[in-house]
Amino acid sequence: MTTKVCTIAFCLFFAYFLAICHRAALRVSLFDDSLSKPLAAISPPSKENTTVDLSGTLIDAAGAPVQGAIVSLVNTEHSATTDSAGTFRISGQTTVAAGKDVLLVAIDSNPAAKFHLPGHKYSLGILRVPPPMVKDSLVLDIGRGTLMLFNRIEAGSFLMGSPPAEAGHGAFFKDPETVHKVTITRPYYLGVYEVTQGQYRKVMGCNPSGNYPGDKGPPPPVTNIGDDLPVNHVNFIQARNFALRISQITGRKVRLPTEAEWEMACRAGTQTAYYYGNEVAKLSSYAWYGEGSRISHPCGMKLPNACGLYDILGNVWELASDYYETWSTNDPKVDPTGPATGFRRVLRGGCSYNPWDQIRCAMRHPIEETYSDPAIGMRLLCEVD
Repeated sequence: MTTKVCTIAFCLFFAYFLAICHRAALRVSLFDDSLSKPLAAISPPSKENTTVDLSGTLIDAAGAPVQGAIVSLVNTEHSATTDSAGTFRISGQTTVAAGKDVLLVAIDSNPAAKFHLPGHKYSLGILRVPPPMVKDSLVLDIGRGTLMLFNRIEAGSFLMGSPPAEAGHGAFFKDPETVHKVTITRPYYLGVYEVTQGQYRKVMGCNPSGNYPGDKGPPPPVTNIGDDLPVNHVNFIQARNFALRISQITGRKVRLPTEAEWEMACRAGTQTAYYYGNEVAKLSSYAWYGEGSRISHPCGMKLPNACGLYDILGNVWELASDYYETWSTNDPKVDPTGPATGFRRVLRGGCSYNPWDQIRCAMRHPIEETYSDPAIGMRLLCEVD
C-alpha cells in the first residue's frame, strides 16, 4: 500500500514538473480533426511589447511538409514563408499583450480547416487560398476562429467607365459610364472574397440572408443560406454598420470601398469589358451570371482576377460607399468619393441573375440606402496603416 501511494505521489509530482517545464518553454502542437496527426508546432511569445521569435514546422494531415505557405501573426506585419522542409520563423517587435490570444495563420491552397487547442491561449488557422496569392496579403481576426483575408492594391491611375463602343455599354439604367481618368494616391487592402454569411453572423449575431420572396403567391422555400455563401439581403446601412464593427474588433480602419477603389481593383490593370478581356465566351470561368434567379454560390469557386480577387464580377452585387451620380464630363479625378449628399448609393459587379452585358467592370446600379435584396452583398476595404 505504501509503495502504491509513493508511486502515485511520484507520478503527480512528475506531471507537475512537466507542466512547469511546459509553461517555461511553451510549445503548442496542433492536430487535425481526428486528433491523431500533428499539423503544426509553434513557439509563441509571452510578454507584452517584446520581440517575437516564433518557429515551427507546418505539415499536412499525411505528415508531409507544406512548402510555400505564408505563416503570419494576425494583426501585425510579421509573416514568413515555409521552406522545403515546412519550417518557418517569424521574428521582430510586437505589441501583443501578455495573456492575450495569439493567432497564427498559415495561408496555403490545401483544403479549408481551422484549428484551436482547448485549454491553450494559442491557436493556428489554415485558410484555403487558391493561387494566385499576392505578395502583400492581410489577415484579420474578426472573432475566434473567423478570419478575413485582404489583398493589397497599390496606388495608381486608371481610366474609369467604358467607351460607347464597348458591348453592353449603358445597357442597365442607361448610365453613360463616361470614361475619365482617376488617380488613387494611397494603397489599400480589398477583400479577397465577398463577405460570407459565416463572417457576418459571427460579428453581428444574425444572418439576414435569404431568397427573393417573389411578387405573387406564397414565399418559396428559403435558399441562399450557408456559411460559405456571400451574405445577402443587406442594405447599405447594414453593410456600413458591419464594417464599423469590424473596425472596432480589429483596431483597423475597415469600410466599404469607393466606386473608384472598387473599379481599380476589379480591372487589375486592364481596360477591357471584363478583367480578363472582352470575350463573353470566357465569362463563365470567372463569374456566376445569367442564371435567371437570385441564387448565390460559395465564394471563391471561379477564377480570380490578376489582383487575386474572387467573384468581383457576378454572384452578388457589391455595395460601394458613394452616393450615385452620373459622370457628365471626362474631367480627371483624384481619390473621388462621390457627391457629399444624395439619396441613392451604388452597386457594382452584377449578380448571378444578370446577363453578360450587366457583368462588366464599368457596370453601375443606383440603389436606395434602405433597400435590400438577395442579390445584394458586399466586399470590404481595409486601409493601410
